Amino acid sequence: MNVAAWTNIRDQRDPVACAGDLKPWWPGVTDRHVDNGDKAHYVAHYLSKQEAGAAVLTALPGLAP
Repeated sequence: MNVAAWTNIRDQRDPVACAGDLKPWWPGVTDRHVDNGDKAHYVAHYLSKQEAGAAVLTALPGLAP
């Protein structure tokens, strides 16, 4: 099974995401930049962002009221 679309949400200061945007390598990627403050890799900061919620609702439109 292939993934048709991927939303890459990253803080540019996150050491795991330091390689940069993914769009140059995979055309189905949408890169989104966020600011997670002093805990750049903290998952709760990523999941609390509007960009993360929008990606979930786009992938699973039946969740929206």
